[in-house]
Amino acid sequence: MRTKTSVYQITAGLLFCISLMLSAQVKILNEPLPLDGNLTGNAWGDVPEQTGFQYLKGRKQTNSPVQTSFKVAADRENLYMSILCREPQMQKVNVSPNGGRTWGADSIEVFLAPSGQTDEFYQFIVAVGGDRYSMFYREAGNVKPDPYLPFWESKVFYGKDYWLVQLRLPFSAFYMTRNQKWNSEWLLNIARSRIQTSELTSWSPLKNAFREPHNFRKFKGFPKRSPMQDIVISSANPIIKNFVNGVYSGPLHLTIEANPAAAGKYELLVEEQDGKSSVHSISLKGGLNQVVLENVEYLGKIKRNNKLKLVLKAAKGGTEFGRYYPINIVYQPLRIELTSPGYKMNFYPGQDYSTIRGQLLLNLSSEQKKHAEVKISVSGGGVEEKTLTLKADREIIPFQFDSSKLTEDGKVQLTAKIIEQGKETAAATCRVARLKKNTGSMIWIENNVLIKNGKPWYPRYIYAYGYRGGTAFKERYNADQLGEAKFRMRSLEPALLIPGIETREAVRDVKPCPELFAKVRKIVEQEKSNPTFDFYYISDEPEYRHISPVYLKYIYDFVSELDPYHPVLSCTTGIDKYLQNADIFAVHPYLAPTVSDGKRILGCPVARIRFFLDKMAQFKRLDKVVGFTGQFFCYKSANELADYPTWEELESMSWSAIVHGSRFHYPYAYHDLGDRPQLYEGYRYLNQSIEALESLLLSNRKYPVKAVDPENMIDTLLVEDGNATLLIVVNLKNGPLDTVISAEHLKKFHSLLEFRGNGSREIVNGELKLSLKPYECVVLTSKKLDDGLKTRDQVVKEITEQNQARAARGNLLFEKGNSFEVDSSNSGRNTQTERSKLFDGTVDMLGWQSKAWTKNHWYELNFRKNPPKFSKIGLFGYNMGNPVVKIWKFGEWKNLIPKKTQKAQYSILWDFGEELKSVKVRFEFTSTTASEPVELYEIELLK
Repeated sequence: MRTKTSVYQITAGLLFCISLMLSAQVKILNEPLPLDGNLTGNAWGDVPEQTGFQYLKGRKQTNSPVQTSFKVAADRENLYMSILCREPQMQKVNVSPNGGRTWGADSIEVFLAPSGQTDEFYQFIVAVGGDRYSMFYREAGNVKPDPYLPFWESKVFYGKDYWLVQLRLPFSAFYMTRNQKWNSEWLLNIARSRIQTSELTSWSPLKNAFREPHNFRKFKGFPKRSPMQDIVISSANPIIKNFVNGVYSGPLHLTIEANPAAAGKYELLVEEQDGKSSVHSISLKGGLNQVVLENVEYLGKIKRNNKLKLVLKAAKGGTEFGRYYPINIVYQPLRIELTSPGYKMNFYPGQDYSTIRGQLLLNLSSEQKKHAEVKISVSGGGVEEKTLTLKADREIIPFQFDSSKLTEDGKVQLTAKIIEQGKETAAATCRVARLKKNTGSMIWIENNVLIKNGKPWYPRYIYAYGYRGGTAFKERYNADQLGEAKFRMRSLEPALLIPGIETREAVRDVKPCPELFAKVRKIVEQEKSNPTFDFYYISDEPEYRHISPVYLKYIYDFVSELDPYHPVLSCTTGIDKYLQNADIFAVHPYLAPTVSDGKRILGCPVARIRFFLDKMAQFKRLDKVVGFTGQFFCYKSANELADYPTWEELESMSWSAIVHGSRFHYPYAYHDLGDRPQLYEGYRYLNQSIEALESLLLSNRKYPVKAVDPENMIDTLLVEDGNATLLIVVNLKNGPLDTVISAEHLKKFHSLLEFRGNGSREIVNGELKLSLKPYECVVLTSKKLDDGLKTRDQVVKEITEQNQARAARGNLLFEKGNSFEVDSSNSGRNTQTERSKLFDGTVDMLGWQSKAWTKNHWYELNFRKNPPKFSKIGLFGYNMGNPVVKIWKFGEWKNLIPKKTQKAQYSILWDFGEELKSVKVRFEFTSTTASEPVELYEIELLK
């Protein structure tokens, strides 16, 4: 055995040396590569081999004696990989099909980032037994925004002392990455698990886990994907209308995003797993497409998580690509939908409770309608018992009952039944209550408007107040007037109430455990009668963690029954999936701007924001409220190329959200709000604007508007509240646009005033001509509503001046945090954030903090190249005590003694009286308050 091990060690060493001499570059081919298990023959033999797999740094060893090597090649449409796993103990490896499983088996994991950036990447796993798995990650691996199920091929082959994985990954399989982010240099890593020896090895030097995109190595030479393949089917939602002879059927709603070059006619195959299939002719335009296939059939053998195969075939050229998408087959032949009462089937104190009004929603076949009738009855709560018999000849059947005698705190039972040829075939029930006054606050929803203690309300607050902002910023924030309408909420997130429960049960369609219900009940009992309480927070981005809507529905129903006076809130882009799980939906389609090679790219274009809010409108649910959680932060923690939204982007996305129904302003997040003036002043500007226009923005008296808009880049809102008229026009394009806005209602006016401006805009016979700048927003009112508010131009001027002041402090390290290394007594996963925040000219936002109750608190700058020359150091922070400054000289630390020291509440400025230079600068905080962490906001080296 010793001899064999030595051979493997020698082989591994030779391969590692060879890999260092080879360029990590894709081999471009003119023909497809077969997945045939060949190691050296055909074109595989010409593909350079990479090796040198290392243990994760948690182990003392470096290179593994049992090596792995791989080859990467590509043609015009596919990426090919061949991964050779040397294995001296093949007899211990379970190679039977499905015997090894994906998890807990010897396996290979492939990680690829086509953007070349760390914020998003793909994972493909192949186990030794052939089982496989794929996933797409955003936010550097923190979220999974799609049930990622692409088309891809893998095969596993076995030898005497190795096993081999070969892959074919179509470039269309990377459908979560748009072509504008596609790069010729990708991030790539391959990792291997050897279960029998508990070995974890990786081609890239990783620290603690396989999903460390910041440590993935670069791989060059990837070809550009054809624009014709730049298509993603991002959602598929079946609406089941009929169930006849064992077949479910109804429209299938699809969202498809296409590159403009891919616009055209397609044949779409829809194939149910072990079930029905059908082909449909569709047309796609460039951008987002809402496609409705009027009738798709399903056998429904798998009632939940049925997997559809969706294949697009271009009419021109015949290119084929697609994906699998999980769907739920849910059939409800009869539903009761109430319009009075309109929220949670309750009449709230002060509301008119004299009539129960609603409609029956029927999903019956034409043949069933011929022989069916519906009976709906009312009883209880002091209301006279009554039954209505109605023909079941329509999909929507209205009804109403007199409920004027409904007693306070009384409850009425509604029961509806479908009768076919004398037999009951379906039934539905609901309970209507007249609530008494709550001892705490009372909040409900009327016509998509929040009502708080009887008055319309537009909440405005920053997300995650108090989290990682720091002491100095908290002082600034709390002392300021930011136009907020604050609210207080409690989280019911299962993972926060019971650690580990999310993966155990919340991702499955099951009822939560009794322990969770007990914890939820305790919170509800604490808050129900609290006059300062407003909302329950049920789930944060459930779609990104694939939380089951069935699971959340149990929690939502439980809370709504215990406390009908306080709505349930969720932050999600998946309104269509989680509609039954919350009352308020704070939608968060973040722009995710990055700057690379001077080019600014938005991960989510401003023009796409409206799509996420419009999901609510399609359901026509007057008992729900949609809000906007816009990006008021930077993704530096996930991507060093990330940037903050500009003022123009921030303004355009926010007014666009308002135009499309947002009535809950909840930007993310407090921890970055003070980083840039456009965020802080933009937050104030929008809050104040909403406050001044609140009555109009909460009004449902909206008028139709026509816009000359050939590029579909104009948003408009025209509304009045009885006292004034408001017109909002938003250019969603990062470029100039000319348009003409017209409306019958505008014929009442000769001009409208510029809101937060100094002039007016002329209206001629109901028409307004506009030449819009990139992302420009025009907000006009029929009367002056902006008294006491700064004009938009004044705000923009102040933002410009503040940004100029931020850049003019003279810091030699200004915005150069990525050019040197940092280390600290609390070094962790947010090092990239530290580099961006500690050298950006903002002197009161938390960039780093130490651990409280520890002895050593220090921070260090390491300049490997071009160490700066300085004579002064400025340090901004809290609880710094009297720091000691050291520099590295002649192999040891040398204390620096300042000539002058200026100390303020949150800053220290040292003047050393001479020019200094060192590859390392270190700050040690010794005389601090032990119970509190040291906070650092900014580090300045000055001439």
